[in-house]
This record gives sequence, C-alpha cells and structure tokens, in this order.
Amino acid sequence: MEYADIKWVEGQPYSEKFGDVYYSASDGLSETEHVFIQQNNLIERFKQADRFIIAEAGFGTGLNFIATCRQWLEHASHDSVLSYVGIEKHPVSPLDIRRVSDRWAELTPLYTQLLTRYPPVIAGSHLIKLFNGRVQLNLEFLDIDEALKGCRFKADVWFLDGFNPAQNTDMWNDVLIDKIAQHSKVGTSLSTYTAAGHVRRRLEDAGFEVKKVKGHARKREMITAAFVRESQYKIELPWYEIPQQSCNDKTAIIVGAGIAGLTTALAMINKGWQVTLIDRHDEVAQEASGNPAGVLLPRMNLGDELEQQFFVNAFLFATSQLDDLQKQSSVDFWHKTGVCSQELKEKAEKILSSYRTSQGFVCEGEGALGDEVAQEYMILKYASAGWVNIDVLCREIYKMIEKRISYIRSNINSLNRVEERWQVSDENSILASASVVVLAAGQSIADFELTSWLPVKSIRGQMTAVEPTEKSKKISSALSFGRFVTPQHNGVHYIGASYDTDDMSPELSELSQTENLKKLQDQLPDVFVKPDKLTGRVGFRSVSEDRMPVVGLVPEKEWFLKQYADLRHGRRTTKYLPARSYDGLYLNGAHGSRGLTSCFISAELLLSIIEGTPYPMSADAVNALNPSRFLIRRLKRDQKMTA
Repeated sequence: MEYADIKWVEGQPYSEKFGDVYYSASDGLSETEHVFIQQNNLIERFKQADRFIIAEAGFGTGLNFIATCRQWLEHASHDSVLSYVGIEKHPVSPLDIRRVSDRWAELTPLYTQLLTRYPPVIAGSHLIKLFNGRVQLNLEFLDIDEALKGCRFKADVWFLDGFNPAQNTDMWNDVLIDKIAQHSKVGTSLSTYTAAGHVRRRLEDAGFEVKKVKGHARKREMITAAFVRESQYKIELPWYEIPQQSCNDKTAIIVGAGIAGLTTALAMINKGWQVTLIDRHDEVAQEASGNPAGVLLPRMNLGDELEQQFFVNAFLFATSQLDDLQKQSSVDFWHKTGVCSQELKEKAEKILSSYRTSQGFVCEGEGALGDEVAQEYMILKYASAGWVNIDVLCREIYKMIEKRISYIRSNINSLNRVEERWQVSDENSILASASVVVLAAGQSIADFELTSWLPVKSIRGQMTAVEPTEKSKKISSALSFGRFVTPQHNGVHYIGASYDTDDMSPELSELSQTENLKKLQDQLPDVFVKPDKLTGRVGFRSVSEDRMPVVGLVPEKEWFLKQYADLRHGRRTTKYLPARSYDGLYLNGAHGSRGLTSCFISAELLLSIIEGTPYPMSADAVNALNPSRFLIRRLKRDQKMTA
C-alpha cells in the first residue's frame, strides 16, 4: 500500500488518479459544514447523544472528520463517545494532511492530535483514540467493500465523500449502496455533495428517502437522504454470526486480574460500565502478568496473512495505548527502546518488501553491539517497539481504576444465568451478579461447565535475570532471537522466556535457566557472565491450539454440534440458522507469548461486540478470534463427534 499521489494546484490538493479535487476550491471547510454537518443536523443531534456512530466513505484529508470532531467536542456531553469509521483505499500522507491543517488555524490543534496517532500506510483497520477518549476513530485503509464485509454496526449518519462518481466508479457502485443500507437503521441520515441521478435512484432502491437540496457555493444541488426500512446484514458464515446484545444495564463481572482482565476493565470503565473484578489472589498480576519484563513486538507469520495483519494492527494500537498510560503515570514501565529481531534472511527480506512504504515501522538493523550477523540471518529494527515491565503496568492500570471498581478475592465455583443476569458464586455463596461476565483468567477460562470444551492449555515460561557487564551496557534496544533480552535497567538484564511444554513446576529450574543462558551465549558470546545462582521468575502462558487469542461470546456447544452437523460430511445445507451463544457471557484469553501485543485491541473488540459499535479490526480477524472456530473445525475434521 502506498500514499495517494497528490498534486497541489494553487494551494489545493488534487488527485491525479481520479482527476478531482479533495474539497471545494472556494472553501473546503464551509463545504464540509454545509454538506455534512448542517444537512445531517449534527449539532442538535450531538446535544442529545450518549454514543453516536458516523461512517464516511472517502476519509481523504480528514477534513470532514476534524470538522465533525470540533462540533462534537463543543456540543456533546463529556461522557459521550463518538465512533467514527473513516474508510480510505488511498491514504493521504501525513505531510499532505499537515498542509491541509495549516490552511485553517482553528482546526490545527485538532489535526495535530490526529497526526500524532496517524498510522503508517499499512493495509487494515487502525483504531485511534482521540481527545481523552471522547472520539474513537476506526481508520480503515481498505477498499470499502472489504472494510464493510462482515462488520456489525448501524451508523447514525453516513458521509459519502468519494471522488466524482464519473471518475471513481469502483466506489459509487451497487454493492457499496447495498452495504450502506445494511449498516443503516430506520432514521439513519446520509448526505453527499453529488446529485448524480444514478446515485439518487440507487439509494432509493436500497431503502433511502432521497431529497435534492441546495449545494454548496456555486454547486446547484446535492443529495440528502434518510433510511426508512428495516435492514438485515448479509450472513455468509452463520456460525460466526454475533447477535446484537442488550447493554442497557451496564454492569459487568471480569474474572481474572492479569493484563487481559485489567485492560478489559479499563476499556469498560472508560465507557461508563460498573465493573466487579474477581481474582483468586489478593492483588492483581500475580501470575504470568506479574513478570518484570516482556517484549512488545508484532508476530510476523508470512504464511498467514490474516494472523500477520491482526498482530501488526494490534501492535500499533498497543503502542499508542502504552504511550497514553505512561504519560498518566509517574512510574516507568514502558521502555520504548525499539526491538531488534533476528530473522532468517529470506523471511526478513520479505517483511521489508511488504512494508517498504511504511516509514518508521520496520527497517534493516544491525547487531546488538554493532557486530556482524551470520550470513543466513538479518536484523530487523522495529523502532516504535520496546519492552514493558508487565507487573508495574498492571499495577498502574489498577491504580487508575481502583476507585471505580469492586475487587473480590475468591475462587469462582460456578456461573449461572438467572433472570437475564449472571450470578458468579464460590463454594459458599453468590459473589456478584451482572448483565455481562468476561472470563479473562488465562487457562482458567475453560474451568467452567459451559467452557470446558475450549482447547486451551498452559505453557511454562521461565525468565532469567543477569547482571550487566561493560559490554552489555552498550545494548540500547531490546533484542529478540527466540528469546528476548532487555537493555540493562536498574542494574539487571532480563532474558526470557523458556517454552516448557512438559514442566508444570512453579519453581525456578536449573535446566530452564541453562537453556536461556545458552541461547544468550549463542547470540552474544562472551558478553554476559553466568549468574552463580538461580534468578528470575516463572509464569504460565495460556495458549489455544492455533496460538490465536480467544475473544468473543461463548457459543452453545450442544446447539452448534446439532445445527451444523452437516459440516462433518463436507456438505453444507442451503441455509443455516445464525450462531447461538450464551447472552452476556464472553471470553478474553489465550493470549500466549504475544499478550502485550494482543490484549489492548482484544479488550476494545470485546466492548465493540457488547455495545454494537464498529469493530477495531477486520471481520475476518474477528472470526479468527471467535471461540466458535474450535467447534466448527472439530465438526469438519471429526466425523465421529456427537452432540
């Protein structure tokens, strides 16, 4: 993916590809205010809104978005949230956006905040939180058909701002209009600068009541519309269908006080939820999330494009979240040192080729001490990556939310649904009840009757702590080579972590430490001195059978096995019922060794499913995390399985 080729003509951005300007030559801001803000009556609607969803086809320079944010921040209540889906197949570069920003001084501060979070030109979904969380931008660097495929949100307003329909026929097509209708509800409004007859007629066919009104400046006419039909999504994979949940009662129980549970709690509290956090320990982060170090790095699996896209987009969001959290804390936990990753040369060259236009994301690096690397390897440098003291991070998140949650120390014995609420109990009594329960306690997400079928397990990991030497003090970036090494911090380097599939002991192991040190010696010979005693920490990662996180509603297993039984025989009926799940029961677990990368975006995904807001990732990625995937795979490969 590359940035749009923009030519500046007398101070106006012009697209050579589409032969059209990005906004009115007379005054782009007044055009935006007339076409999109006034015609959709946004100021009055913002005053009444608790949450609001706007979707824009053609994000371009971000002018419509920034002008809308200005009105939202002025007129909406401080605890309401604007979700804005901006879809752009040809992203505009930050330099060109800055030139637009400089034209309107009143917009420059808003644009500046956008530009500090603006993602590299990488295809996919980019979640950006702005203005202290009051605006959530889902920036989709995708073709609009791909961006809307499988998404489950109903917009309050649509902005159609693609280039002239005569030049941009790929966007102004019947498929687009149908998908806009699917993502609209009765009363959804729409506006566009164009008054083209075929656009007007197609909108009417799709269920919009269309009007022609006066256009901006010298433009005689434009279109406004209101959706007047009930619409349904097109269901292609019914076993992954996520039903709309009711969340009028915004109460939640989160089981597990590690990084998955805490990031989920933070996301929910920031959206006005009342949260009860339950863990078997007196304090947070007592298991794997209590580690003193972990590397934040995307997982680059070139054999699985979907997995790679998920982890890259998750990584970019995680770095922005950590930046924000670190600014709010007086204690250091996010060390943005960059990470140098050693890869086989062939793989490294493919990664560099894939992201050659994404400045600042990845580049060729050098050995840890400026030394040469073996001929078959190459060093890749991820400049915005780094390492995290996970234990401190978790404790700082807890400090931020402590006064707004209830914390219960207990071992949970059972989950029961009673009168549209979940009751969580220990051996003696009911601990709490809520409309939503999120199981986020590592491997323990499979400890309940309704989830016991989940294919998750624990993998032991042991870290080793070593003292710095004169040579090792020169290491400035975290290193990744099958193990990781942090730069020295407070008189120690952390090496991690072993991957012990047959050892479940919580005690430090001489064998694991020896393996860690051997990996270190092979990579950096004669740099470190072997410790004279066992040092470090043991934690247990929770992993699924496909190494992807498990995030979403808990499916009704027996119903699945019965309704989708035909899949065992390699045939599919003409029509299946949509998936059936336990209302209000969610999972967020199995984040494995990349939990630092995946937990932040997974918490946002969970909340978007619960609240019916736009997903922070592609629908294919949502499906790849959906717990239902395991039941469907088992049906397809196991003909003997019965309900």
